[in-house]
Amino acid sequence: MTEMAAKKTQNEAMLELKKNFSECREKALNLYEGISKQGPEFSLPEPMSAVKKLSDTIKREEHTIVVMGEVSRGKSSWINGLIGKELLPTDPQTTTSQAFCIRSVDDGKEAFRVRYEDDSYKEITKDELTKYGSQLYKYEGEYEDMTAKDVIRWIEIDTPCKFIPRGLRIIDTPGLGSVYAGHSEITRRFIPHANGVVFVFKSDVTVLESEVGYIEEILSVTPNILFIQTHIDVFQNWEEVRKNNEDTLRKKFREKISMPLSIWPVSNKNMLLAGEQEGENRKICLNEAKYPGLAAALDIFFLFSSGAAQLGMLIGETEEYFLRGKGRLQERLDFARSALSDMAGAERRRKEIDDKLTQLQKNYGAGAASVQDF
Repeated sequence: MTEMAAKKTQNEAMLELKKNFSECREKALNLYEGISKQGPEFSLPEPMSAVKKLSDTIKREEHTIVVMGEVSRGKSSWINGLIGKELLPTDPQTTTSQAFCIRSVDDGKEAFRVRYEDDSYKEITKDELTKYGSQLYKYEGEYEDMTAKDVIRWIEIDTPCKFIPRGLRIIDTPGLGSVYAGHSEITRRFIPHANGVVFVFKSDVTVLESEVGYIEEILSVTPNILFIQTHIDVFQNWEEVRKNNEDTLRKKFREKISMPLSIWPVSNKNMLLAGEQEGENRKICLNEAKYPGLAAALDIFFLFSSGAAQLGMLIGETEEYFLRGKGRLQERLDFARSALSDMAGAERRRKEIDDKLTQLQKNYGAGAASVQDF
């Protein structure tokens, strides 16, 4: 099979998988909605709030991918590669202190906003991304009296993206382990809202204990973690570092992560070059970036993060709710049958007593007549 034919087969399989997922999603949601609405009609308790939350998550049209990693791992550069051009600030002399929220749009119109915690926003220009992205807000001391309208939630970037599908928002977070403690706090506040996390390693550093701790924290929220390793075009021993890091992660997390546990190598530099090229030149750059393998992993990861794992949980919880309801209704039916049986028995006993009373009355009447005759 030629490379083109293999890629076509892979793309067709992924399209079929997405189609099946979409159909299964619709059927599962309809089943849940139908059963949860019928429950009160039979005086059954409502489904647990956790089940409703699962349903709401699957219904959402937009899902959140958080990109995390220690400082200077190449997170922003990798996302720029997915966008297809340099938008996120990557100047090593400028410390990124705020999160960026990137959405792919089809109309070609770019928009940049600062979004505050009270959900208000301010339009900004592309040239102001670095200015607002480097603002540091502490979490104590002189800033402890700040209100929601003063605190930046994230900086929004709506732009056409070559390698980010619609329906996903990518959150680029400040580096963990920075000298600024606030950076870690900003990053960690996004973990509870993540449908999936891309965790970024660098090709010259082995897994740190602090990174293991962050991964454990992520797994308490979602099993959807994709690991990537950047700067493979800079460090010659990247393959050895990758293997050692994979061994470390497999020993600790093999059974806890939804994706096959691999670290996907990527060259941010060649990803960016690919965004500037077309045709055969783009293909060459993507191969140099090791992107084809990562692209297949991203397809599956994005699918899982769009609710595939939650869908299985929802189906299981819906079945359990149905079985509990069925059990309760069966108990009520058995009780009703028992009551009816008792009523039938009581009716028989009443008739027996009535017959005896009638017979007694007849006997009494005959006896009374005899006494009178006497």
